[in-house]
Amino acid sequence: MYMKALAIVVVLIAYGSACAQDRGMEVIKGKSESHGVQRFALVIGNGNYKFSPLRNPVTDAKDMAQALAGFGFDVICKTDLSQNEMKQAIRAFGETIQQGGTGVFYYAGHAVQVDGKNYLIPVGAEISHEHEVEYEAVDVGFLLSQMQEAHNQLNIVILDACRNNPFNRRFRSTNAGLASINAPSGTLIAYATAPGSVASDGDGRNGLYTQELLRAMHEPALKIEDVLKHVRSAVQNLTGGRQVPWESSSLVGDFYFLPGTGAPKVLPNIDDGRNSAGRPIVTNPPPRNPPIGNRSPLSKTAADVFVNQGDAAAKQKHWAEAESEYSQAVDLDPNNARLRVKLGDVLSQAKRWSEAEAQYAMAVRIEPQNKSYQDRLNTARNRNK
Repeated sequence: MYMKALAIVVVLIAYGSACAQDRGMEVIKGKSESHGVQRFALVIGNGNYKFSPLRNPVTDAKDMAQALAGFGFDVICKTDLSQNEMKQAIRAFGETIQQGGTGVFYYAGHAVQVDGKNYLIPVGAEISHEHEVEYEAVDVGFLLSQMQEAHNQLNIVILDACRNNPFNRRFRSTNAGLASINAPSGTLIAYATAPGSVASDGDGRNGLYTQELLRAMHEPALKIEDVLKHVRSAVQNLTGGRQVPWESSSLVGDFYFLPGTGAPKVLPNIDDGRNSAGRPIVTNPPPRNPPIGNRSPLSKTAADVFVNQGDAAAKQKHWAEAESEYSQAVDLDPNNARLRVKLGDVLSQAKRWSEAEAQYAMAVRIEPQNKSYQDRLNTARNRNK
C-alpha cells in the first residue's frame, strides 16, 4: 500500500465530464455565473512514475475535476506531467485567476520536503541526491507566488501528495511528510495529514483523503471549514486516529462548494458503516482520559494541529470553535496541563465555571507547582459558588 496525503491550498477551477488524456489538457466551462462569482480550477494528477508508481492520482484528479465542474468551475485537468509542463500549467493558471473570483488548485502525486520547502514531483524526474530536488521538481512556493500575484478574491490549494519520501535512502535528512506552509492572505491550504506525518492510500478508486473530501464537498450549505472538519472526523475514524487531516488558512469571508439552505446533514464516514479495511467504524468519541500507553505515536503531533486552530479561533474570540479544537487536542493528549488550561480559559469566557474548574483541577493535578494554574482553579471555584 502506498502512503499518500493531501495538502490543500484553496484555488478553484471547474472541470467537465472527463479529465484530459495523459500529458494532454481539456478545458471545460462551468456555470460560474450561477454562483455570482467566477470560479477556476487547475487539477493535476501524477502517477506514472518509474521509481515508485502510484495507483490513485490519475483517478483522484479525474474525479475531483468532475466534481469541481459540477460546482460551476472552469476546470483545466492534466495528468502525468513533466516539470516544464507543470510549471507551464501553473503559470497559465495564475494568469487565468487574474480575472478575479475564486481559484482552486488540486494536486495528487509524489511530493517531498527539503530544508523546510515542499516540492511536487513531476513524472520523469531524475533525482539521485537531495540537492537535485530543486532542479528536478516544482517548488510549492512557485505555485503560491503565482496565485498571490493574481490578487483574486480567494484561493484554495489541495495537494493530495504522497507524504512518504520515495527517495528517502538517497537523502541525508530524515524528515517525513511535508513541511508546514503559512497560507498567504486569502488562501486556504489543506493537508491530508499533519505536517511531518504520512497518510494512508485508499483501497478503492481514490486515496482515503480524496475519497472523504469528495463526499463532504457535495453536502449543500457547508462552509469550506466545515467540509474539512467532516473530512478530518471521517479520516480519523477510518484510520483509528493514525491520520489527522490539517489546514492552514487566512481566508476572510465564507466559501461554499455547494451553496444551499437549511441545516447541513451530519455525514456518515462511509456508506456501509465499515472502513476501507472492512472493519466496523468506531463511532463513539475517544475517552477524555485514555491511558497514555494506548495513544498513537501521531497523537501529540495531531494535538498540536488542533491547538494551532484553537489558538487562531480564540484570537478572533470565536469561543465555541476554540472550545471544539481544544477539546479534540485534550482527547489526544490528555496529560498535557497546558491544553487543559487553554480549554478551561475558553470555558471561562462562556462563564461555564464548573466545567472550567474541572479542567483547571486536572491541570493542577498534572503540574501541582504551577501557581498560575492554581490561581485559575481558585477563581473558577469562587465563581462557581
